[in-house]
Amino acid sequence: MLIVLCLGLVPSGCGKPSASGADAGALLAEAVAPMEALSSFHFTYTVIRPADAPAPPGTEIAGIEGDVSLEGLMEAVVDVNQSGVPLQFKFVATNDVHYVQNPASQEWQSVPASLSPVGDLNLSAGAVLILERVQQPTEAGAEKVGDTACVKVVGKIAAQDIADLVSAADAQELLDCTIWLGKDDHLVRRIQTVGAAVSGEDKRLKRLIELSAFNEAVDIQLPPSTG
Repeated sequence: MLIVLCLGLVPSGCGKPSASGADAGALLAEAVAPMEALSSFHFTYTVIRPADAPAPPGTEIAGIEGDVSLEGLMEAVVDVNQSGVPLQFKFVATNDVHYVQNPASQEWQSVPASLSPVGDLNLSAGAVLILERVQQPTEAGAEKVGDTACVKVVGKIAAQDIADLVSAADAQELLDCTIWLGKDDHLVRRIQTVGAAVSGEDKRLKRLIELSAFNEAVDIQLPPSTG
């Protein structure tokens, strides 16, 4: 049903694109180990739908912002559109159980991850898999994300390879993919995909994920569950 999760853009001078796919592939490979070693990070995940694109029926995730810890915990605020009505709720996840706060009653309810309104979202694994599965990578210059100097890599990614971010991903096509990597620490600062990850989606749909606050202390508490 998801999302992921992909979470402003402030360009800061683009360099000349490189024609070397080998160099771009090496940049992506260098980022895997630092990403796997993270103890925590903050994230925003945004779905950007063209203004003239019809909204899908049922519930659609518009955005998520929160924190992820090494223990597999995630705490976030989720924005959804339910049959055209915007709603927001708080969300806490463990590996097996997700806790959702009812936006009307403010009561918490626990549900299995398989039945969660955000699906089996896994930003850590999802980001690493994208690094490993990007096709036709090409270095596309330098650009800042916030105050961090980054190298930008463009390429293609199969819809099924972003299933950790978009659990309903089932489209049989390649999406445009852009990744911003910290020039000095090789950490992923931003991932953007453009295309239909789910069958029937508008091919112009963008998903934007931004990561920050790496390895900072986070204290995620499990809420009381009402069942």
